[in-house]
Formats: sequence, C-alpha cells, structure tokens
Amino acid sequence: MKAKDKKGKQIINESTEPCLQQVVQDLQFEKLQLLTICDNISEIIYVSDPVTHEILFANKTLKELYKKNLTGKTCYKELQGLAFPCEFCTNGVILKDKGKSYKWEHYNPLLDKYFMIEDKAIKWPDGRDVRLEFAIDITHRKKAEEAIRRRLEFMNTVKRISSRFVGVSDIDEAINESLADIGTISGAGRAYLFYFSQDETMSNTHEWCVEGVLPQKDMLQNLPIRTFPWWMEKLNKGEIIHITDVSKLPAEAQAEKEILEIQDIKSLLVLPLHVRGKLSGFIGFDNVTGTGSWSDGDLALLRVSSEIIGNAYERKLADEALRESENKYRTIFENTGTAIAIIEEDSTISLVNTEFEQYTGFNKGEIQGRKSLGEFLRNISINDIPPNLEAQLTDRAGNVKDVIINAARLPGTNKFVVSLLDITERKRVEKQMKYLSFHDSLTGLYNRAFYEEEMRRLGDGRHLPVGIIICDVDGLKLVNDTLGHHAGDELLVAAAGFIKKCFRKSDIVARIGGDEFAVILPKSDRNVVERACRNIRNALAKHNAANPQNILNLSIGFAVKERPGTSMAELFKEADNSMYREKLHHKESARSAVVQALTRALAARDFITEGHAERLQRLVAGMAAAIGIPEHKIANLRLLAQFHDIGKVGVSDRLLFKPGPLTPEERHEIEQHCSIGYRIALAAPDLAPIADWILKHHEW
Repeated sequence: MKAKDKKGKQIINESTEPCLQQVVQDLQFEKLQLLTICDNISEIIYVSDPVTHEILFANKTLKELYKKNLTGKTCYKELQGLAFPCEFCTNGVILKDKGKSYKWEHYNPLLDKYFMIEDKAIKWPDGRDVRLEFAIDITHRKKAEEAIRRRLEFMNTVKRISSRFVGVSDIDEAINESLADIGTISGAGRAYLFYFSQDETMSNTHEWCVEGVLPQKDMLQNLPIRTFPWWMEKLNKGEIIHITDVSKLPAEAQAEKEILEIQDIKSLLVLPLHVRGKLSGFIGFDNVTGTGSWSDGDLALLRVSSEIIGNAYERKLADEALRESENKYRTIFENTGTAIAIIEEDSTISLVNTEFEQYTGFNKGEIQGRKSLGEFLRNISINDIPPNLEAQLTDRAGNVKDVIINAARLPGTNKFVVSLLDITERKRVEKQMKYLSFHDSLTGLYNRAFYEEEMRRLGDGRHLPVGIIICDVDGLKLVNDTLGHHAGDELLVAAAGFIKKCFRKSDIVARIGGDEFAVILPKSDRNVVERACRNIRNALAKHNAANPQNILNLSIGFAVKERPGTSMAELFKEADNSMYREKLHHKESARSAVVQALTRALAARDFITEGHAERLQRLVAGMAAAIGIPEHKIANLRLLAQFHDIGKVGVSDRLLFKPGPLTPEERHEIEQHCSIGYRIALAAPDLAPIADWILKHHEW
C-alpha cells in the first residue's frame, strides 16, 4: 500500500511540476514587465518600508537623478540628506487611510528642485504595507510663478515708493524707507545714497542694511572724488555700474576694488543720481552675501526707483535751501526744479519761475499779469485745491501733461503760491508696468497671466458658447538651435502678427508658452471657431508663399464649450489634445520644411551654387568609385558633397565674408557650423544618414 502511495505522489509531482514551472515563469515575466514599465517612466517612482525607511525599489529616473543605486538604502538619508526621519514624512497619513492617495508639494534641497508628489500605501509581495511614491518635477513651473510674483512685487514696490514722496514732510525718512523697500525686494544686502559736495568730496547720506550686514555710512564721509577715476568716468557718462564680481575688476579700478573689498562687498549695482540735470551723486545696491547679479527686469525697475528717489532728493535740497535763508528767495524760486507760480486774489498769475516757463512753453512776459491759472488747468478753483491734487496741464503746443498741484496761501495776504510737480513720466511708467503685467514683451499679445484670468472670467457660463483655439509653432527649437534665437523670435513675431489679424477685437489672443498661442472666442459656436481656424491656415499659406525662405508651420487645435457642464480647464485640455494630434500628424513634414528653408537660405548666401555642388559631387563620386566604394554608399557621399556646409546658415555673415584673418574667438565660432549642420541633418530624414559625416568633415 505504501509503495502505491509513493508511486501516486510521484505521478502527481511529475504531472504538476511543469505547471508550477510555467506559473513561476509567468510571474517572473510579469515582474520583469512591471519593472521595465516603471524604469521607463520619466517621472520618479520608488517604494520604501514605512517602518524601517528602507528603499525597496527605485526606478531608473530616480537612480539617474542621484547618480547611484538606492535600493536597500535609507530614504531620509539618501533622498533628503537627513540624519533622522523627515518631519514632513507622510507615512502616518497614508497608513491611516490605506488605499487613498495623498498629494503634496515638496522642495528637495539636495537636488534644488520642486516636486509634485503622490503617496499611497500598497501591499508588498511579502504582505507588509509599504509606501509607493510618484513624483513629478515642477521646478520650472515654480520658478515661473516666482518670477511673476517677484515682478509684480517689484512693481508694487515702485508704486509705493512713488506715492511715498507725494506731499511728504520728511524726505530723509522717506528715502531711507524707499532704500529699505528696494534693497529687500532686490535681494541686496545694503542700499545707499551718496551725494557730491561742492568741495569735490562725496558722502554717504542715506543707508539701509539687511540684518547681519554692518552699516558703513559713518566710515564713508568726505571721500575725495578724484580718488575714484574709473567710477566717476562711468557715472559722468550716465552709465550704470554693474559689477557682478568685485574680485574681477580691471586694474584701472584698483582704488574702487580696495574700498569695496574692505566693506566685504562681492557684487553691486550703482545708478547715477541727477539733480537739475547735473550728476550729483549715486544710488547703490550691494549684494554682500555672495557674488551675484540682477536681471534686466530688476535693472529697469531699479532705474525707475532711483529716478524717483533722485527726484525726491532734488526736492529735499530745494526744501533745505528754502529753510536756509529767506534772503535767497528769488534764487530758490528760480531753481527749485519745480514749476511755481504766485496767484493773485482774482486768479491772475503775477509771478512764475523759469521751470513754469519751460513747462508751459510761455515766457514770463506772456504769463505774468496776463494769464490766469485756469487757462492752464481747467475747472480748477484756486480756493478749492486739496493737497496733492492730480490734474492735467495743457502747454502752448497743446501737449497734455500730468501734474500734482499743491497750493498754499501766503501768510498775511490773499495770494497763493502754487507748485506743479511733473508726474507725466511716472504716469507713463505706471501705464507701461500695467501693460507689461498683462502682455508678452516679444509679441505684444496678451500673456499667460491675462489669459488665465480671462479663462476664469469667461468660465461663469454667461458667455456661451465659448471656443478655444491652440496654435503651436512647429520646428521652433530647430530654428533656435541653428539660426539662433533671434530668428526664432522673428518667427514668433510673424506668427503672432497674422494670428491676431484673424480675430475680432472681442477675442482674446495670447502667447501662453515659448512656442504656443491660444485664443478665446466668447459667444462663438463651432462654425465660427472652425471658420477662424481656416482663416489662420489661409493667412499661414499667404505668409509662406510670400516668404519662401522663412517657412512657418503651425499645428492648430480647437474645442467649443456649448453647455455649462464643461469647465474651461477641460475645454483647454481638449483643444490642446486636438493641436497635439495635428502636430504628430505633420511633425516630419514641418521639420523637413524648416530644413528646406535653411537650404534655400544657404543658397541665397552663395554657399551652394549649382556649379560648385556638381563639381564636388563628381569629384567625390569619382574618387569613391576609384577606390571601390559600393554604389549605395556613393549616393550618401554625393549628399555629403552637397550639404556638408549647411551648418553655415547659423554663422554670421560678418565672419563668413570677413576679408582678413580670423581671431581665435571668430575661428571657434566658424568651427561650430559642423555641429549646427549635424543637428539640421538629424532633423531631416533624407539627411540623417550623413549627419555624423557632416559633424566630422573638418579636421578640427
């Protein structure tokens, strides 16, 4: 009986063993599939033990990011650089609500990146609960948001500074507060104002320092101007002194370098200060915590701020002069830098200064005793002027200027002294800032911030039907990489121009990305939106017909919201997907069109002539045949003979046609045409086989 049982088990084992082996093989194959999928996802995926914090799995993206194998390591040590578990660890949250995802954002200081993270507790094959984390890099979005926030904050700071000096009684305090505002927003460690005295010295009159930076004002008094020739030469020319690294100052700036290093200044920005049109000092901003620089946007706003402070300092000097001596009344009256008039009881102007003459365009003989204030400022009564009244003045030529009016009764008389402060430039700057906050600086179209605001406004259901059209410029990266970003910018401007012409004034046309445009069409059904898309394509065809050497290709997608149920975000997504499908459809043709345009550009610059190409092809083909190269390879050699110099479309004509010898820097730039040609060839299927030859066809 036992022999029969034993034999029966053997039969069972022999019959089931192949099945078990197949199951094991299937499981191993499924595991390999899952690992392959995870490793080829561009986002970060890893699994860790919430108790021991051991990393059980890390996909290829995460390992490449840290440049090492993380499996078996401790997550908080390897991923965050910490000695103890993270205070922000979400293990407790996901283990409490198993099966639910927890989404959060996190900044990783080791990688200097921001991530959008989704955590979830899952079952590991051994039965324990583990943490699955999926992370997306959102650093670019965060930096873009920070740039917008910083610019808006900077503009608000400028507005606040401008308003601070209107009717201020203590200008010194206002200057110090303004320096603090600018220094804080620009990230400077120290902000200051220097004023030049008549004895050829300069002194630090106002200063602000961030916490931890030592004040220098007391040590910077009565410094001889002549000891800083390099500095003064630039200021006298009206130049901004922008030093990104003090240690790299030229030899002729040795005196300036020494005094800056004594103060432990690493980088700085200095703007000239003019009073009554004359260089009278400067305003500076030091980044003493490290070598750094300021963006172009920062420089523009800092210049505006310094001009406001400069104007305020000019007013301060005028006020001090007034208080200094009543005997100098006439001189002060004529040199305050502000338009001033004395108004009689019947509103006749009895006395004006030179600034008032220049401001209005009339001379004193035409004004004094002949004109009233109402002829310049309509609908204003001298008895009813509130402090710091904003109004508009019309000069002799009919120009309208913005002014702030202040009026005060002269003690013991019925006369009034009226001052007019020109705020035309300030108003222009405010208007420009408002424009820039909602417009793209390159194309003049609305920017993404305005577009998103309009998306929210039009999503209330009162503007149905609403259409969205998305346009993407094809091949822009190739143009930027080969012809340079200036050529790419020209393409974007051209695209913006004819896209805008295709729409009504009520439609919102915006540039929402580097190569992406979007249009919102309120109260527009599908027929209207489709007709608008056709208009774009027709305009594109006309543009390309008129500009055969600058072919422009667009991928266009649209979507229409006809019922309240669809959100504007969903509508945008639908239009974007539609555009992307079209982009995939003619991706290769668009890239080929760009390459063809580059080839025509090369021919137009006389680098490819019919005779030269044919001669070179015959020489190459003859030599190849003579040494026994197969015919199918000779065809590629002929292509190489024709297109080996295509990369020269990305090199300046100034260098290509330079009659004399090249400098080392110029030669290096010329040598880049091989790399440029290589990138162009890779983008064109017909030229791809010879791309590597183009890259290596020169001895360098």
